Amino acid sequence: MTAPRPRIGILKCGHVAESIETAHGTYTEWFRNFLGPQGFEMPVWAVVDGEFPDSPDDCDGWLVTGSPLGAYEDHAFIPRLEAFLREIRAADKPLVGICFGHQIIAQAFGGKVARHPGGIKIGRQSYEVEGLGPLALNAWHGDQVVELPEGARVIATGEDVPVGAMRIGERILTLQTHPEMTNECLLGLVDLRRGTGIFAPGQVETAEKSAETPVDSARAAGWIGDFYRSALGA
Repeated sequence: MTAPRPRIGILKCGHVAESIETAHGTYTEWFRNFLGPQGFEMPVWAVVDGEFPDSPDDCDGWLVTGSPLGAYEDHAFIPRLEAFLREIRAADKPLVGICFGHQIIAQAFGGKVARHPGGIKIGRQSYEVEGLGPLALNAWHGDQVVELPEGARVIATGEDVPVGAMRIGERILTLQTHPEMTNECLLGLVDLRRGTGIFAPGQVETAEKSAETPVDSARAAGWIGDFYRSALGA
């Protein structure tokens, strides 16, 4: 008899623009394409729309996605999400946060999130990750963690990003970058926002040039998959 696949619940915290969804898929599809090959079942709750699990026990582990929203902004789902994250921790379930997920986890446990002083960060970012080595992944964020929650430790830093990744105990792992974001998705987002004034001079050209080189998404997927498997004793 085949053992059931571990259930990693996706807590979806935002929506992509319609043009991006049509061309490149939703956040859900990005994460299923990214982590699905690791052998997980990945049900989704659109917490941004008020859809929450009944209990942390609904899944074996959890993942918090990115979002165009700010963790410190006044959105109805954010206090409820923070409370659920604390429930996940109390239940000793493994938890991964990506970009906004990284930030909201930090905030939920007493850390602080603020605007990145250099403006939006986009494109390929290379981090030296503790225990893994150099990891190049795409980024797209205007905020960052500026104060760690109690018990957290930094395991990666990036250029102008002092908290590139962190661990809280043995069950929580977060990353500021987007390991699920392909170069094609990145370029689609750049095209969508081109001419809006949010980018620094030369930033678009640098991001487009960096997208000519593959990112380390497969290595990141294996790393995160190993994190879940180790936490679950699988």
